[in-house]
Formats: sequence, C-alpha cells, structure tokens
Amino acid sequence: MRIVLSAVLAAVAVVPLILISSPLRAQALLGHVVDDGTGAPVSWAALALVDASGDTVSTTLADSSGWFLFRPKGPGPYRVLASRVGYLGVAAGPVRMSSPFDAVTLEVRLAVSAVALEPLRVIAEPQDRKLNGVGFYRRQRYEQGVFLTPLQIEARNAVFTEDLLRPIPGVDVYQTVGHKIIRLVRGRAMSLVQPLDPTGCPPEVYVQGMRQADTGVLPVLNPQAIRGIEVYRGPSEVPAEYGGLGAARCGVVMFWLY
Repeated sequence: MRIVLSAVLAAVAVVPLILISSPLRAQALLGHVVDDGTGAPVSWAALALVDASGDTVSTTLADSSGWFLFRPKGPGPYRVLASRVGYLGVAAGPVRMSSPFDAVTLEVRLAVSAVALEPLRVIAEPQDRKLNGVGFYRRQRYEQGVFLTPLQIEARNAVFTEDLLRPIPGVDVYQTVGHKIIRLVRGRAMSLVQPLDPTGCPPEVYVQGMRQADTGVLPVLNPQAIRGIEVYRGPSEVPAEYGGLGAARCGVVMFWLY
C-alpha cells in the first residue's frame, strides 16, 4: 500500500464536478481509491474516517471513479479505512490538518484479495427401501403434499409425534379429553395452543397405509418409530389412491413406521 499526500490539490481538472462544485469552506480530505496492481480506479469502495482514538468520525462511499471526500472538524491525525469486495482492507494515513482551510489529497491503494471458497458439497439422502416400496418417494416427486423423510424426522429430535407436525404450515394439533386432534387449515399456520377452530377440519389418518377409524385423531406413536410422514392439506392435494377429491374431503396425514 502506498499513500500520496500533497499540501494542495493537484490536477484538479480530473476531480469529478460533484466534488468541486462548492467552495472549500472547511478542511477537506479528498481521496482517490485505486487498484494497487493496475492503478485503475476502484468504484464504490466503503470508506471510514477514524480519529486518533480509533473512533469513526464519518463514513462514505467512493463514487464510480473512485473519488471520495471527507470534511474533518479538527487537526487530526486521521486514518482512512477502505474496504471493497474482492480486495484486502487497508488503513491509509495518518493525515494531519494544520489549519481550518487545509485541503489534502490522499491516494488509497487496494490490493486484490484471493478469496478462498469452501468447496460445494451436495448431500443426497439415500432412499429408504421400505418407504420406496410403499410409493413414498414416487408421491414425493409427483404430488403436492409435505413429506418428512427419515433424516428430516431425525433432525427434528421430536419428543412427541405432534412436534413433527406443528412446524408444517396449516397443521395444528390440540388436546381434547382423551385424544389429540389434528386440524388442517388451508393457507395459514395455526397457533400451537388454541380451542377448536371451526375453519379447520380433521384429516383422514393412515398408519402403515391403513386408514384409522377415528378421523383426525392423532395416533399414539413413538416419534423414534416413525420413518416417514406425508401430509396433504386439502382434497386437491390428496393422491387418487388415498381418496383424491372424493372421500378425503379435508386432507390426509400418513405415518410410516420402522
């Protein structure tokens, strides 16, 4: 990094009009940010003017030609911190202003930074053979429901079965006397604790592909024994093999076990 200071502004003709359109009525620190390797202007660098105590006095952005302007209110010393994506940050200075009408120019040179990126890792969950055998992955590809795979279920570390369902938008589970009831509300998320909502409806519930007799009742299951869940939050989502637009008037929730 090289810093070039001068007591007066040199080559004023190259300074953008926006920076010289008003007279210098106070101290002026005019700077130019350039590439250290090529000398080309670096546009839109972020600049901070820092005093001797390390406090930030002012901030600004370099313009499209790399120019910036600070107006300090004291003699200093000051440093200018510069940063830009793709470059190493630098601290230029110190700069001292000897009189209230000093005008000082400062060249800030930024060196290109080679940013090391982490290699992209694609993690594919292997298909569970039993889930594949019951058509889980086929429906996941072609149907509109919400599907929880074995890895997703494991990651949720659920204590109760309802803990797996409640994060799904439009699904709620609430307690009644002797039962936990699943309620589906199309288009909005339900609160975690609330009375029976007349706008919701109980879905058909399947365990291991078998329809349960009590509509909407959450079966008593150990979350650790669940290997897959399918949730269809309305009749238009339900696959034809599980009622489609016919018998499943509300929706369907399916549990697949180990």
